[in-house]
Amino acid sequence: MIQWNEQKTHTRLLKKAKSSNGISKINGQDIRSHQLVVPPIPEQKQFLETMKDKNAVTVALDHSATEAVNFRNTFINTLFS
Repeated sequence: MIQWNEQKTHTRLLKKAKSSNGISKINGQDIRSHQLVVPPIPEQKQFLETMKDKNAVTVALDHSATEAVNFRNTFINTLFS
């Protein structure tokens, strides 16, 4: 998915574009013939595992941040009540 948004992909697709009136067009056949580069399956699985680990850390940090805000609010309410 990310590759479709990269400038290199955009440039390669534009090279296939056809124009009869100054407006470049790419048809479905051009899109279907475009090849994306993907890493081998073991690398994809390793990437996904890395992302799962990073996601777990992010979730834990978000939880800690929420707890810190709640603690701060409780502390402030206790001081000023």
